[in-house]
Amino acid sequence: MANLNVLGLMTGTSLDACDLCWCQIPHQVTKAVPKFVDYHQVPLPFTLRKKTWQLVQENQKMSAQEIAQLNYSWGTFFAKTVIEVIQKKKWQIDLVGLHGQTIAHIPGKISWQLGYPEMVSAQVKKPVVFNFRSSDTAAGYQGAPLAPIFHPHIVPPSDELIAVHNLGGISNTTLIWRGKIISAFDTGPGNIPIDTYVQLVTNGRSKFDKNGQWAKRGRPHLPLLNQLQKHPYFKKKGPKSTGREMFGGLWLQQVTRKYRTLSKYDMVATLTEWVAWHIGYTYRHLLPKIPSKIYFCGGGSFNQFLLTRIQHYLPQVEIQTTQALNWPPMAIESAAFAWLAYLRYKNIKINLLPITGNPKPQLLGQVYQ
Repeated sequence: MANLNVLGLMTGTSLDACDLCWCQIPHQVTKAVPKFVDYHQVPLPFTLRKKTWQLVQENQKMSAQEIAQLNYSWGTFFAKTVIEVIQKKKWQIDLVGLHGQTIAHIPGKISWQLGYPEMVSAQVKKPVVFNFRSSDTAAGYQGAPLAPIFHPHIVPPSDELIAVHNLGGISNTTLIWRGKIISAFDTGPGNIPIDTYVQLVTNGRSKFDKNGQWAKRGRPHLPLLNQLQKHPYFKKKGPKSTGREMFGGLWLQQVTRKYRTLSKYDMVATLTEWVAWHIGYTYRHLLPKIPSKIYFCGGGSFNQFLLTRIQHYLPQVEIQTTQALNWPPMAIESAAFAWLAYLRYKNIKINLLPITGNPKPQLLGQVYQ
């Protein structure tokens, strides 16, 4: 085979869908550049999403048996999803990169994903790479973000300073120069606060603020915005990572409790402005230089109002989505884990120093087959 056909699967902090990306990667390591082939998205089953939401969002106590059953349910879902996409869409797959569903991320200590890769491999009858973050967190480093390892491969080498920015549940940036990573880290919350609030006030009927429609109808509430801007995470320099543990629903409810009289439009406008502000702050104050271009990906890249507010804070920067690079914005993270699976399958160690701070090259992930 000239190419290895690798399938990457990603379910993020937004807990809305599973993204699948099929990449072809040359067997020759020295010439290995991932090629996008196809992308597919599968909504999460209601019961699986609800049970996971109760654990990660509401901090509902679960027994060891219940968590084991939840792990089994995630494995069943992933295996079924891969089998269906191979059969119905005629994808040709040699290797699977399975990120799994994160239920806890404690930087420098542990990052825990569910997915039962042994069962996925047994049912799909293909090798599966899983547990990408543990070797880094076990060594005392961030364990996230990992998608930046892939980002230089979608940006043509340039003398310009360029950023690839993921606007998922969590927001992260990768600063690239001449094909090399200069710096990469989680900037803070992306869609989490907006999505969480919309889901709470609609009892789950709406999952996000589509196209920023609520935010456009409201006005940012300055006292709340000022309070949100004071969060200590934003002034901390990278390497750094974060998640629901810091910016999840319980924290959001505590912060916004005394602002319950705000209209839903004003609240979403405030949260959207906060996300845009902290991204602008990051580029202006926490990176060595502001890039000339930023390519956005992830679900938030479809929120044109959010991109407009980010542009307000970075007027000198050219803003596009990764579609301009012929990579669908929703495919980037799943493609990243296809690439990471390839690297692990080939036993290639990765330099994580500019990303997680780990000075020793690492093998990321475990192979199940």
